[in-house]
Amino acid sequence: MSDRTQVNSAVAAFALLALATQALASDTSGGSSLDSLLVAYEQGGRAYSIRAKGFVLTRSGWREVGDWTLSESPDSLWGLIALIFPQSESVFAVNGRPLRELLRVLGRRPTRRDGPLRADNVSDEEVREIQAVVLQVLPGSILNISGVVSECPCEDGPACSDQVWIVAHRPNQTKGLQLSRINAHWAIGPVQQWWFDFENLAATRQRFASNAAFYTAQNSLYDRYPVCQKQATDWTATSAVGKQR
Repeated sequence: MSDRTQVNSAVAAFALLALATQALASDTSGGSSLDSLLVAYEQGGRAYSIRAKGFVLTRSGWREVGDWTLSESPDSLWGLIALIFPQSESVFAVNGRPLRELLRVLGRRPTRRDGPLRADNVSDEEVREIQAVVLQVLPGSILNISGVVSECPCEDGPACSDQVWIVAHRPNQTKGLQLSRINAHWAIGPVQQWWFDFENLAATRQRFASNAAFYTAQNSLYDRYPVCQKQATDWTATSAVGKQR
C-alpha cells in the first residue's frame, strides 16, 4: 500500500472516529476494531498552534502516516479533520454519506448563543411559556434561561425570530437545550428536535441487530435533517430538471 493510499484510508477512518465520537455511540461487540489514530494537542509557545499526527495499524504495528502543525483552532473533532484534510469535504464519504454534508449537520448542533441580543429580554409571560415547553421534554427544574438572542439559523425556518438557551436539571443529569420563538410562541425548533432524535437513536444502538441496520436508520435520520428554504427550493428545481431529462 502506498503512503498516499494509506493517508487516504486514514482520512476516512478519522472521519468515522469523529462520527462515532459525535454520536456517542458505543461498540456493542465488546472488543475493539480500532485501526487508525489521530492524535492532536496544543503546543506551548507564544503563538497558538496545534500539532496533529495520524497513524494506521499495519501488520508490523502502528505506522505514522501524517504530521501537521495547525495555526487555526478547530471548533470540533470534525473541524480538526477539515483543517488537516481540506479536500476531504468534497472527496470522502462516511457510511455512504458525503463528508461535506455531515460537517454541515454536525456543525449546526444547538449551543448557547450570546448575541445578537434582542432589545427586550424575556418577559414573565414568556418565562411561563418556556417552562411549560421544557417540562414536556425534560421534567425537572430549570437552572438557567439565557438572554434572548434575535435571528435564527435558516434551518429553523422563516417563522423563527428569536432563541434562548435553557439549562435544565433532572436527577443525575444537567442538560442544555435550545428553544426557538416560532410564530410568536416558544417551542422546540426543527434543528433541536432533530438533535433529540439523533441522541435517542445513538442511545438505542444496542437494540439494532447489526451495525448495518443502525447505519440504515442513521442515514434515514440524516435525510430528514431540516434544510433552509432556499436549499429545499434548489433541490426541488434540480430534481424537476432531472426528471425532464
